[in-house]
Amino acid sequence: LGVVDLVWDRTRRSVVSCKGRLVETVVADIPLDSIVAARVAGLEASVDSGLSEVIGTLEVAWKRAPGPKESNVGSWQADALREYAKADVAFQNSGGIRKDLPAGPITLRDMWEISPFGNEVVVFEVTGEQLLTMLAFQGLKEQEFCQVSGVRYTYDRTKPPEKALTATVGGEPVEPGKRYRVVTNSYVGGHLHDIFNLPENEIRVEPLMPPVSDRDVFIEAVRREGTIRSQVDGRIRVIREKDE
Repeated sequence: LGVVDLVWDRTRRSVVSCKGRLVETVVADIPLDSIVAARVAGLEASVDSGLSEVIGTLEVAWKRAPGPKESNVGSWQADALREYAKADVAFQNSGGIRKDLPAGPITLRDMWEISPFGNEVVVFEVTGEQLLTMLAFQGLKEQEFCQVSGVRYTYDRTKPPEKALTATVGGEPVEPGKRYRVVTNSYVGGHLHDIFNLPENEIRVEPLMPPVSDRDVFIEAVRREGTIRSQVDGRIRVIREKDE
């Protein structure tokens, strides 16, 4: 638990000081409440058979990547979103991917645990100039980093900002005046300024119709593909000063 102590000055209507600390919680030695435990066990049993359904096979383990790096599970999810929405570019926030998965059978439970939020799939349009702004902003981020599909880019942090980014969409250079259709989830769509440095009042983010959750898109993609072999293919490259 996080505890923050604030001292508030009513006259100045401002915080004078604040001090935070972490409080360790230990639950291992606390016995479960028998009534609640029985209820949870019953609920778990009622859904276990459905969640245990095998819907596909993973030939290469899905692995998340820390920081501004490409991951095979993130690339696969972004590909699935882009194909479903028939978009030019897809973004999947790395923080929304909550679990790695070893090679082997893929169950419905795995898909729920990988994508527990069930965010709505949304679409919006940007100009090529705005897309370049998005990618450049992403190239500098450590948190709220996104996996991509349809676009390949390199951001070299050792170069001046005006020379740091190179990017293509569909294998072609990004055209500043062209409009591109982007698909992502509703969490990312609701944080365009924080994640991409976009002016949110100028971007019209709309749910894909009919409405669908990203998890359902991923589940149907697994069912359709059957056997999945996800690879990191170099669609994202962020060069730091310490890189060799």
